[in-house]
Formats: sequence, C-alpha cells, structure tokens
Amino acid sequence: MKAKKKTNPTSTTRPEKSAKKGSSRQIERHPGKEARRLPLSRERILLAALSIADTEGLDALSMRRIAAALKVEAMSLYKHIADKEQLLDGLVDLVLEKIEIPSLDGTGLTWQQAMTIRAHSARRAFSAHPWAVAVFESRKRPSETRIRYGDGVLRILRQAGFSVVMAYRAFLLLDSYIYGFLSQELNWAIDEDQIPELARTMMPFLEQAPYFKEVMQHAMSTTSQNQFDREFEFGLQMILSSLESYRHDPGPKAFKSGLLFFPVGGFF
Repeated sequence: MKAKKKTNPTSTTRPEKSAKKGSSRQIERHPGKEARRLPLSRERILLAALSIADTEGLDALSMRRIAAALKVEAMSLYKHIADKEQLLDGLVDLVLEKIEIPSLDGTGLTWQQAMTIRAHSARRAFSAHPWAVAVFESRKRPSETRIRYGDGVLRILRQAGFSVVMAYRAFLLLDSYIYGFLSQELNWAIDEDQIPELARTMMPFLEQAPYFKEVMQHAMSTTSQNQFDREFEFGLQMILSSLESYRHDPGPKAFKSGLLFFPVGGFF
C-alpha cells in the first residue's frame, strides 16, 4: 500500500506555462525563499576567481571552474567578463585596491614615510596572493584602477618637490625594488629544515667561490620571515635616502614633445 503524499501547509502552488502551448505545470513556491540567490555580477565572478587562485593556483583558474563555484552556467560569465585576459586584469585590480597610498595633505607625513607605508602595504597585499606578482607584471592593458594607483604614488612624489622627470624615475625605481624583492621572496621555497641538506649539496661548488660561500652561510643562518622583513626595510630606506638628494633636481630633458612613456602593465 502506497503512503499518502503529505502536503506542505506553508507552500502555495500556481500554474506556470511550459514551452508547449496549452500545457502547464505546478511550481511549488515557498514564502520567504523566493530568489535568494544573488544575481551574477562582475564583482562576484572576480571574488570567486580570487578564491580559486589563492587556494588552488592559477592553473586551476578557468571560466568553467568559476562557474562551478558560483553554481551557474559557464557561458553566463561571458556577459560580464569577455575572456581570460580580462579576468586576470580584474584580479590584479582587486589586489591593487588593497594597497594603501596615504596622502601628504594634512597628515604630517614626510614623502619618505608615505612611500614606506605604500611599499609595506603593497608587499602585504601581494604576499597574501603569491600568484599575483607575475600576473601584475604581465599585464599589457591599462585599467582605471592601475592608473589611479600610479597617480596616487606620483602625487606624493610631485607634492614632495620632485620634478616630472625625477618623479617618473623615482616611481620606476621604487616599483622595481618592491616587486623585484617580492618575486625573490615568494620564490624562496626552502624550509628551515631543508637548509642542512641544501648546504651539503652546494658545498663542493662553494669551495671554489669563497665570497659567495660566506654570503650564503650568513643568509642560511638567518633565513626567516623576520629576516625578509629586515632586508626589505633596509633596501627600501636606502633607496628613499638616496632619492632625497634628487628631490629638487630638475632632471634631464630626455623625452620628446613633452611626453613620458609609462608602462601600463607591471607598473600601472
């Protein structure tokens, strides 16, 4: 004997026309549960992609994988993001938006202090997303976020008294240091317990390179997150101190028609 099907007293039904003319089917509606799924948007897609890149790596990132995470059809993503390159551009922008660029207006900060805050903030932002440095440096297309980011850095330098040319040079020098250091730091894939074995492997070669040997001995004896922090700060302050002597230097007139070339990939 078949059990009698129970009905849900809290649900209501209404006929809904099907694709076939004249036919209808009953759709169960639950009050309070109508359309709770968030609408698909560019922001939702990028946040899902960011999570996948962080947890599974860039190789796992695809429109199909993002669609699965959002429980939507892959083709629906293309209404918001045209292709993989546009997706990567958007991910870089998300990381850049996390970087603090302080203002000199009414803060009492010196330009060196403002640049120090920006540099450490950039290092934290990219360290939280280790894949992002290489993607950032590979971008070829400008974006509003990247231009705004570059403008914020240049604003500090220009307000501090750097000429257009020297602000440009300082900008390139500082970003080359920040992202170059990050690339080396993030690719240092050696745990402390691996150092003895690495030292034994390198020893036969180091005997023929005494200066490299003494530096490596020092580096391996001090390698830690604190060491990276100290080295980053040391290099940063060395650059900032050196740049101070160029702050009122007009710089060479090395560009034609009053135009400067600014890269829109790695730097913006």
